[in-house]
Formats: sequence, structure tokens, C-alpha cells
Amino acid sequence: MANTARDVLRIAAGEVGYSRWNDPQTGTKYGRWYAQKTGDSYYGANGVPYCAMFVSWVFDQAGATCPGLPGAYCPWIERDGKNAGRAVNKYSAQPGDVVLFDWGGDGVADHVGIVEVNHGSYIQTCEGNTSSGTSGSQGNGGVVARRTRNWNCVKAVIRPTYGSAASTPVSPSFSKPSYDVNKTLDVDGYFGANTVAKLQKALGTPVDGYVSCQPTSNKPYLGACTSTGAWEFTSACGGGSSMIIALQRLIGADPDGWFGPNSIKALQRYLGTTVDGTLSDGGSLCVMELQKRLNAGTFVSGGASSSTPTVSTVTVDVDGWWGPATTKALQKKLGTPVDGIISSQPKSNAKYIVRAGEGWEFVTSGSGSQLIQALQSKIGADADGFFGPNSIKKLQAYLGVSQDGYCGNDTVCALQKAINSGKF
Repeated sequence: MANTARDVLRIAAGEVGYSRWNDPQTGTKYGRWYAQKTGDSYYGANGVPYCAMFVSWVFDQAGATCPGLPGAYCPWIERDGKNAGRAVNKYSAQPGDVVLFDWGGDGVADHVGIVEVNHGSYIQTCEGNTSSGTSGSQGNGGVVARRTRNWNCVKAVIRPTYGSAASTPVSPSFSKPSYDVNKTLDVDGYFGANTVAKLQKALGTPVDGYVSCQPTSNKPYLGACTSTGAWEFTSACGGGSSMIIALQRLIGADPDGWFGPNSIKALQRYLGTTVDGTLSDGGSLCVMELQKRLNAGTFVSGGASSSTPTVSTVTVDVDGWWGPATTKALQKKLGTPVDGIISSQPKSNAKYIVRAGEGWEFVTSGSGSQLIQALQSKIGADADGFFGPNSIKKLQAYLGVSQDGYCGNDTVCALQKAINSGKF
């Protein structure tokens, strides 16, 4: 193999879909390779995080070189890359670069992947030991997957020592639809570039007439958007759209950046139109009302309808994943600050929170979470702010489910049902 980014990207892409959960042998494919390479059997054992070993394996197979590789510990990859003078400004990331992430904001690299595309406002990556979607652990999910990531979680970008500049593919350019933010909107019910741009201006977010990074799974609910060319749909939807986050905050929806049925319903309630969770093709009445208010300059100041849910009527989907929506609902119920984040949890406890989604911060040394303290007080556990097996058993006893100390699907579903029923 030549020392080229093209080979690295080709080999990494060929691994997408691998799952440690489906691997019939002990440990992981990449851990077993690293154990053989280093002579240390630990790396081939079950439960060893493998994101760095995945990147190391890819570079080894491609015959490519990068300071810090091969390696199994993200902070050392960052250290060696910087010591070798190969760290670059993260916003200049290009295909084939090694990217390190800091999930908890504690200054320590937690996860690593390979850059496939720099989209400008976010990057597309290929990562090992992540989850294939936004639910589940992003840094210890067990699968190799393509993901999109916002810049705020990027800790460092290391440029490998490829053979020549010509070996590095250039990120493709993406043509966005033209728009006129000053144009009076046609009230046609289609959520196109002019409507997007005018909404972006009203909400105070960057104006480009484009809604980035939306889950492909939401397309069936967005017929008024899909045919306009102003919405990007992808199976790896990363952090979503800053405009959608601002819109969700205005209308009282969970500000996760992804515009799906729950956010559509919140918009429909805000505008006083029929609440069905879809923006239908052929001219959506909800979009028409939005266009009217944008033309009149009254959308942001218009206020929500009386049917907008209040804190006391907040409900969550009973899906068995403890993500930002469940966290926010619980924060509202228990009277703690509402941000969708469960901060500063020990990494050693991550294995007990089997169904942790986005918003859980696992760090080497932390101070605990105010929400967890409030929850522990509610359920009679030691209120130290750290959610471990003893607290989980207390929660399980409070919810009336089996007390095994692991926060799995049954426990989270029972928690979500308890939130919806007003038990908290």
C-alpha cells in the first residue's frame, strides 16, 4: 500500500457496519490485532474500548503513517501529533486527517476518528466504537459507523505524514440553492430556500437558505421540505442545524437540532394550525401560516398558542433511551436547570448505564450532576451526584422493576412512564 489518504479512506469505509456485539471471537477485530502487535493480551479482551485501535488498524492496513499511531489511548495520539508539529487548525480539517473529540469538555481527548469530508459548518467522519445513530454512546457504542460532528466537540486535528499533497482527496463542494432574504415570500406552503433564509434572519442565526444535517428518518414527515433542495438529509446527522435549535427553543420543543414529528407538532401549536406532526407535500397549511407571519414580521413575537405544553404536562417518548428529552423532562419535574445534560459522571459508571443516549458526560474525575443529586434525594439514595449501581438499584426499587444495578431498557422505559404519569 502507498502512504495516501485515499487508501486510508477506502479501507476505513470498508469497515463501516462492523459491530463488536456481532463479533464471534473474544474482544474486537482491532483489539486482537493490536494485542498481537504489542504482545499485550489485554487489548484483545472483551470490553476494551477500541476507537484508537480501529484508526491504528486502518493506517496499518493502508501503509500510512501518523504520529501517535499505532496507539490505543487518545490523549497520547494528540500529544504525539502535537509534539511532531502535525496538529492543524480544526476548521481546516481535510479528508484523511485524524480527529480527536472531547465529549465532556474536561480538556481530555475521549474518542478518535478519521475525517472523510469537511462540510464547513461540520465534518463527516468514519469512527470505530461509536453508535450508528444519535441514540447510544458516541464514544463506546461498539460499531464502526459514519458520523457527522459539530466543531464544538472537536479537541484536535492531526495531519498524517502522507506521501504527497496530491494523495489527499479534496472535500467535495456542495451547491446550496440561491435565496433572497429580502423577498416577500410566496405563501405556497413549501419550505424552500427563501423561507429558510427569512426564518434564519428572524431567529438571528447565520443566513444561508439551507437547513443542514437532518436525519433521513424524518423525511416522511417533511414533504414540504424534501423537494426544495434547501434541506440536507443524511443518515449521520451529527449535531443538527443551528436554525432548528433556535426554532425549537422559541416554540418549546427539545432543542436537539433535528426537525421531526415532535418539533413539527410544537410549531403547529405555536402557529395555531392542525397538529398532526407532518408538513405535507403539495402545500402545508402550517408552512403557509409561517410564511404569512414571516412576511408580516410577527413570527418571533407572535407567541405560542394556548395549547403549548406547560412544564406540568411535559411528556416523553417511552423508547428506552435516556437522552436529552428524558433528561430535560426530569429536570423540569425535579426543578433543576434544564439543559438536557447529565454532567460530570465517572467513566467507571458508564458500563452500568446501558441505555445512555446523548447528553451524558463521562469524565475521568468529575463533581457530579445537580439533576442526579435531586433524583437521588427523591428516590432515597446517597445524594452524591454520581449515578452508579447503588443509585440505579434505588431507582429500580422506586419504579418497581428488577433491581440489578444496570440502567437498561426496562428501567428507562419505567422511568419515562413515571415522568409521563406525574410520579416525579
